[in-house]
Amino acid sequence: MLFHKYHALGNDYIVLNPADFPYWTPAPTVAQIRAVCHRNFGVGSDGILWGPLPSQKSQFALRIFNPDGSEAEKSGNGLRIFSRFLLDQKLVTTPDFTIETPGGNVRSIIKEDGRLITVAMGRVSFDSDKIPVAIEYLGHNVAQTAKSASAPAKGRANPPGEPPLETAQPEASPYPKSASAPANVEAASRRFSESESGKMPLPLHTPDPASSPSALQSFSPSFNAPLRVLDRDFTICAATIGNPHCVIPLPAAEVTPETAHRYGPHFETHPAFPRKTNVQFLHVIDRANIRIEIWERGAGYTLASGSSSSAAAAVAHRLGLVDRDITVHMPGGIITIEIGDNYDILMTGPVTKVATGKMSAELFT
Repeated sequence: MLFHKYHALGNDYIVLNPADFPYWTPAPTVAQIRAVCHRNFGVGSDGILWGPLPSQKSQFALRIFNPDGSEAEKSGNGLRIFSRFLLDQKLVTTPDFTIETPGGNVRSIIKEDGRLITVAMGRVSFDSDKIPVAIEYLGHNVAQTAKSASAPAKGRANPPGEPPLETAQPEASPYPKSASAPANVEAASRRFSESESGKMPLPLHTPDPASSPSALQSFSPSFNAPLRVLDRDFTICAATIGNPHCVIPLPAAEVTPETAHRYGPHFETHPAFPRKTNVQFLHVIDRANIRIEIWERGAGYTLASGSSSSAAAAVAHRLGLVDRDITVHMPGGIITIEIGDNYDILMTGPVTKVATGKMSAELFT
């Protein structure tokens, strides 16, 4: 049972080729996924990439599973990792190819021998019905009527028969930036550090009238909308890029791992999001840089996310706070986002190969 492990800015996935698992049809079970992803009792990962699969729409198809066994429609980091896997296995002969996911078809472009990959993620939509958002739950005075169960910490899914794991506590020390980031991204990272220390003020900007609160609210009832979670009233901006996202703009001091751990699981399972949601706590640094902390649906606290970067950048642009070329800073490192016409997204980031190995059948007994 061969596995291939990669990470994208600390967001690690295990690629399993269905050809190597003829008895796992049509896909691994929830119990098998949890066993593989468990950090103590399995190989350990933030999810499983199940592919390549046949496709009638693209050159390859891919299914993506979270460590709790649920299935994700799309993953930006997962798509970059899967693209690198296809290159390493010599399953592609050109650097430009397409992949079908449940969240839509994407185009992948391999650069720097697979160490850097661009993915055309598709189009961000702010349509409440497409995300989806149950808008009747929006409002500062609307109580959260459904119990928000804390999701397992990222990559800490349970093997069969184990009780749910406790939510992980945030790390005290900062995470290093990726050594694989290109020079222009590293330069943006240095600007980010100067801005955070107060050396570089946020540039003045005259807001677009279309970005006024009233215009944004009429644009979509779940954009720039009030939502109460636990003891606090937030303003949220919901979006989808094939999977649902809830972006919460906050002051710099509040965009922390502690905030993500405290509020993330309750946003994820809030009844306003019928299919649950990925959560990003957003701070806009300047017109070219944003910083996010992430709570991922079905997985928990996450060091980096490609689809979260895409959604957060699109929201910041729709709010009139950033331009079209954006560097997204996360605990695991940085991703660059280009926003095209109609919010089509190009996402670029690094991939690192970790290991190839064999799982024992004993893991599943």
